Amino acid sequence: MLEKNPNYNKICNSRKYAAKCGIPQGSPISACLSNIYMIDFDHLLYEEAKQRNAIYRRYCDDLIIICKNEDWEYFEILITNSIKQYEVIVNKEKTELTFFRKNHKNQIRGYSKDGNYRNLQYLGFEFNGQNEYIRSSSMSRYSNRMSSKVDQAIQDANDVDFGQQDFIFRKKLLQRFTQRGSRNFITYATKASDEIMKSRTVKKQVKNSVHKVERLIKERTVEAKKEKQKSISKPLTKAKKGDMKGKSTFSKTEANKIKKLIELKLVSNAATQKKIRDEIRALGFYMTDFSNKKKFTVEDFEKFTIIID
Repeated sequence: MLEKNPNYNKICNSRKYAAKCGIPQGSPISACLSNIYMIDFDHLLYEEAKQRNAIYRRYCDDLIIICKNEDWEYFEILITNSIKQYEVIVNKEKTELTFFRKNHKNQIRGYSKDGNYRNLQYLGFEFNGQNEYIRSSSMSRYSNRMSSKVDQAIQDANDVDFGQQDFIFRKKLLQRFTQRGSRNFITYATKASDEIMKSRTVKKQVKNSVHKVERLIKERTVEAKKEKQKSISKPLTKAKKGDMKGKSTFSKTEANKIKKLIELKLVSNAATQKKIRDEIRALGFYMTDFSNKKKFTVEDFEKFTIIID
């Protein structure tokens, strides 16, 4: 059935992934295809786990066996030998072995083979023997992505001229990075916590996500405004060198005309702004001689120029 599909070659002869066969990572159909391909393997592992009072689970290319300490070698050999016929390579670097036993405080904790503390990790979560947590690397990626998108939103808002208003796409940010959204990292973690793990610790990790995003937006907006103020308070280099297109000294009559045009420009649409800009330049004033600021105000004009009665 797959070979008759016109998109078959796009999947099985991918140059991008330098593989004879496979499917693009992240494809919506990946999980379904992996279940079809690995169904016999899953059946074998499930039955073997059942016989030894163990648990077997697999999601795409991530599988987990929860068994008695004395059975781990049996399952390691079974998986290594059985998976060869499927031409699937086990990534040894990502294969972890975690033992659970009581520590000196009589608490169940996870340990590596050499006796160091180690949490059990699976599908973005980890378990230390007492509590479940969102994996630290997952939280770090979420925070970095959120921070980057907030910075981008603030930059986009400042780059677009909305008259005297700086607009940030706050609603989109909140939908993407907080419980106000329907399908994102926070809602996934919250749902897993409430419906599967019943974990207070996971819920605590994602608590107050709306407040955190709002606070970050506020902090980054203040920082952006400070940087913007620094840039407009310093004249351009070419103005210092005397390489100006216009002049910096105006009569009172010229200054009043320019001020009125500047005020009009701030509340006009893009097409009208260009016409007003040309009128201002006709009077000898070029805003770019003094500042890169897009919303140049009357106060800016008075700060950079000399007005003669």
